[in-house]
Amino acid sequence: ICIRDSGGGGAGSGSGSAGSFDRAAGGGIIALQAVSGMPGVGKTLLACHAARRLEPFFPDGQIHLHLRAHVPGQPPLTAEEALTALLRVLGVPPADIPDDRDALVGLWRTLLSSRRAVIVLDDVASAEQLDPLLPGPSPSLVIVTSRRRITGIPGIRSIRLGVLPQQDAIALFRSVAGEDRTPHTGEVLELVRLAGCLPLALEIAAGRLASRPTWTTTYFLHKLTNSESKLKEFRDGDRAVALTFDVSYRDLSTQEKEFFRFLGLRFGIDVDVHVAAALAGLPVDRAERVLETLLDAHLLQEPTPERFALHDLLAEFSRDLVAAEDPPAARERAVHRLVVFYVRATHAADLLINPRRLRPVLSRPASAVAPPPWDGPHAARRWIAAERTGLIAAERHCRATGHDREAALLADSLAGFLTEEGATVEAQQMHLAAAHHWQRSGDRRAETHSLMELATALSSRGEYEEALTAYERAIQGGRELGDTALSTEAVHLMALVLWHLGRLREALERQLGTLALVLRTGDTLQIARCRNNLGITHLYLGDFGESQEYFEAALTGFQTVGDAQKAASALNNLADLHTRAGNMLAARAILYRVVDIFTELGSRSDVTIARTNIADTMESPAELNSMMELYRESLRTFRLLGDRRNASKTLHGMGRALHAAGRHRAAADHHRRALDVARGIRAAHEEMQALHGLGLAEEELGDLGSAVGHIAAAVEVAVRTGVGHEADRARASLARLTGRMSEGYSSGEFCATGE
Repeated sequence: ICIRDSGGGGAGSGSGSAGSFDRAAGGGIIALQAVSGMPGVGKTLLACHAARRLEPFFPDGQIHLHLRAHVPGQPPLTAEEALTALLRVLGVPPADIPDDRDALVGLWRTLLSSRRAVIVLDDVASAEQLDPLLPGPSPSLVIVTSRRRITGIPGIRSIRLGVLPQQDAIALFRSVAGEDRTPHTGEVLELVRLAGCLPLALEIAAGRLASRPTWTTTYFLHKLTNSESKLKEFRDGDRAVALTFDVSYRDLSTQEKEFFRFLGLRFGIDVDVHVAAALAGLPVDRAERVLETLLDAHLLQEPTPERFALHDLLAEFSRDLVAAEDPPAARERAVHRLVVFYVRATHAADLLINPRRLRPVLSRPASAVAPPPWDGPHAARRWIAAERTGLIAAERHCRATGHDREAALLADSLAGFLTEEGATVEAQQMHLAAAHHWQRSGDRRAETHSLMELATALSSRGEYEEALTAYERAIQGGRELGDTALSTEAVHLMALVLWHLGRLREALERQLGTLALVLRTGDTLQIARCRNNLGITHLYLGDFGESQEYFEAALTGFQTVGDAQKAASALNNLADLHTRAGNMLAARAILYRVVDIFTELGSRSDVTIARTNIADTMESPAELNSMMELYRESLRTFRLLGDRRNASKTLHGMGRALHAAGRHRAAADHHRRALDVARGIRAAHEEMQALHGLGLAEEELGDLGSAVGHIAAAVEVAVRTGVGHEADRARASLARLTGRMSEGYSSGEFCATGE
């Protein structure tokens, strides 16, 4: 605590362990600190500890007065009661204590005018309760604790006390429970996590453990995790975390109580004011005022600007309250309001983010709360990213409770975001359920759109054959509806799957057909998309000249329509072309631009792909450490996103880097892992690369027989997929190997597996 000296005494210049003193200009200003925080966070303990530490600087003593703002069954102290108690502590005889409030205030301030004491006013209800208790001009220090943020008092310094850092929480738990009772750090860590690092919960839990000789941390952890109400386990005799919370809750108004309870029904971890307003059924401006009240009462946290969250134990308290005090119909209405808001808001966000995306025209329920006033697509995307957990949980809830239409509408609006984020598991489940719903409802157009989004999700997961089937159904649906744009889009996307499967000539044929169709429409964006994909196919076929022409034409088209994300994708592809042509410096310069663009757009998957491509431009062994760090970060992200194709490519890149550094055994291991992933998703190009890389590593290890087998398999895959330049490279490696083996046999040497 930083202490201001009001001008008296020599201790004002002290530093030591008590902190520092700032002399107030002109004197006469009291030193006043207010410590606030959620129930059970340790405000009183901190204030009392500070008072003891500051004792050398305040020789006239310490005063502690509990003002009872949050004592169950007892009203807060009145000003008269509090001042009477303070005066008696100072030794004023009962007969000399005035009855009049103003006289009490005057006597209190007179007695403190020359005293240098530390006064702890504990558990203050409000500024109105506090104001009469403050000394006038005095060298004393006043420390105030309150569950509410105290405002309206000139000169007050506020300290917001949070929960303990994890290591401190572990230390507290062990100090109370005993080191001999807490030998397993992992279990203690989990107990601390379940207690939310809240000091009161930690002390109660550790005390229960210490008082039960037969309990172990294993048993207590099982008890907590399997309890119907975890909060009820944080009790010990008359002390209970829930009771501490309840006292603060009872201070709220009727509307504020209901608002707090309904926050227990939220789907996500945190919410914004619009989500909270929808849940509570309030206008946004009123919801904002209630949120501020809950923040001031420390029943709510604001982890990031305009995002609001409940501490884990307060969240459980809120859920218990809403289940106990609100009838099922009221809870259902609140959740329905939130679902309807989510449906409207995600649709509005998607229109901003993906204005050209093909989507079915579907009626959506009206929401009483309007979507946030985003200033553009980036803000809308940030909102969806912030609400991601809640949106996905809301869609699952709708499916589980028979609200299939709302689930399908959410799936449609989230399709573009989920694809960009690589949330392929969630996307697959959503779109499959949506397709089934629209089929049952007889809405062929909506079903076809859902099938196309399902196919995209399947393709992203590397389930290419299943994706082809879904695209074929979508193409058929578009043709039956007479919707050329829909069937053309399905063919366009289907060609990408064929490319992934290594059916490059077939992919090229479909892409050229799609380009011919969209050229008739004059749609600049769709023409650019087709050219970009044709550039990729020609790149993998080894036609670098045509590939560059298509990429540059695509880039121009994307820039013309102002699509920054797709323009960055075209730049990324141009960089890949330069890398394959050996122009590493040019490729790297482009990729740094690409990373900046994708980072600004907030596309995690695209950023990771570009960073992987940067690693591909580096030289091993000179830049091996930097390469491997980039690859490792990318691999973690691809695994998290479920992107197995790019995971395979990354493992192959790691293998090549290790091979160039002479670490052939590690290289072979990475190529094997890349091969396993590629074969698991039937990604022909990645399989071919991994086979060739593995064979080269095995050659260096002396396992020439296995090397020949793998490189021969690489030739077969390259020939089958029509990648002539890759087939030629593999054949050259195979010829060298077989020649080496012939020389070895003629000289009587044996080929052995290297260690």
